[in-house]
Amino acid sequence: MRNIIVSAIALIAFSGTTAAQPMMSREETLAYVSKQLAEIQGDAKQLQTYTTIEKSALQERIDEILRKAVELRDVLSTNHYVQVTGFSVTIPWGVTFEFAFPTPSEINLKP
Repeated sequence: MRNIIVSAIALIAFSGTTAAQPMMSREETLAYVSKQLAEIQGDAKQLQTYTTIEKSALQERIDEILRKAVELRDVLSTNHYVQVTGFSVTIPWGVTFEFAFPTPSEINLKP
C-alpha cells in the first residue's frame, strides 16, 4: 500500500503540463470532460472487481488512473470554461475531482 501512495505522489509531483492544447469550445470542453471522467470511472470500477491481483498489475492500473487525472487537469489548465481546481485519490479505488466553472463575465466571453 505504501508503494502505491508513493507512486501516486511521485506521479503528481513530477508530471509536467502537456503541450499547449488548442482552444476548445464550450461544447467540446464539456464533451471532453465527460469522456475523460467516464474513462476514469470505468477504470476505478474495474479495480473494485478485483479480489486478488498481483501487486504490480494493481499498481499499473492505479498509475493509469492517476495519469488520466493529471492529463485532465493539465489539458483544462488554460480552458476558459472548466478548470480542475483539485483532485484526490481514494482507497478503495476512486478519484474525486473539484471543478471551477468561470462565468462568462469572469472570462470576458459571450455566453
